[in-house]
Amino acid sequence: MVNKSKGINRGRNVVFFEKNICSNDLLVLFEWLEPLKPSRKIAAWHGCEICYVLEGYVIHVFEEKDDTNEKSEKDGNRTEVKISEGEISLLNYMQTHHVIPSPTGKFISYNFNVEDKNIPKEQAFNLFSAPKISASVISNEIKNYSFLNDIEAWLRGKKNLPQEEVDDYFLNTLATILDCQSPKDQTSAQDQLPRDDSHWLEIRSEIEKNFSRNFSVDELATLAGLSKFHFIRRFKRQFGCTPIEYLHFVRLNRAMHLLLTGTKNVEDVAYEVGFNDVSFFVHKFKDFYGKPPSLIKRATSPIA
Repeated sequence: MVNKSKGINRGRNVVFFEKNICSNDLLVLFEWLEPLKPSRKIAAWHGCEICYVLEGYVIHVFEEKDDTNEKSEKDGNRTEVKISEGEISLLNYMQTHHVIPSPTGKFISYNFNVEDKNIPKEQAFNLFSAPKISASVISNEIKNYSFLNDIEAWLRGKKNLPQEEVDDYFLNTLATILDCQSPKDQTSAQDQLPRDDSHWLEIRSEIEKNFSRNFSVDELATLAGLSKFHFIRRFKRQFGCTPIEYLHFVRLNRAMHLLLTGTKNVEDVAYEVGFNDVSFFVHKFKDFYGKPPSLIKRATSPIA
């Protein structure tokens, strides 16, 4: 069943779809259908934001006003930063800004509170003072930047994606940005918790033993004594992939074994290894092995 999103039309200019992910985080897809009038701008004030430009561009306008002297915006210190297609903008913690979009275009905005992630406010403020980074800086790390196209369809209610998969993508992106951009000494208390190799091997073994059931990363995070965000961050440092990526690796390897040696069809194999959506399983299998599971099954089926 496709997860419905909330779609809202604002005049004739913009439509947006929004969902809450990772408990309190807000994910919004904005699409401009026609140019805004020169006088129009959209004000925003919230926690930290990562903005992914999918098409066109976005100009973020930052105004610093002296409210005690009642200065106008024109008298303030105005900074404009253009975020082009394929770039990611980092918007400061609790910083007021205006958005001026390209005549037509779209972007995905991921908003989160640093308190929920146990990220020190000073670290978040310093990190998100850098207005933008190129998607290529982190694309090799997160590996599936194109997954945003699937997330766009999911936000529009046209595609079904596991919630854990979406959560994992954005928490992994945030962790990657923090690791790439932050000084090594700016780590939270949770990141500094000692965890020996045997502890992490035990957690990985838990995934391998229970891969076929409806798995929750929250359970593993509790086992590790970490928040979900910091667990994903630490697991990736330890094994080079996120918990969800490793879970998929185990499931897909088992699926390949069943297709090569068993008599079950693709749909039954998908459910047996833990995928609740066959089309998602087929997509993941093809992405991992370069061939759809049906092709593997046909190649191993006896000729009648």
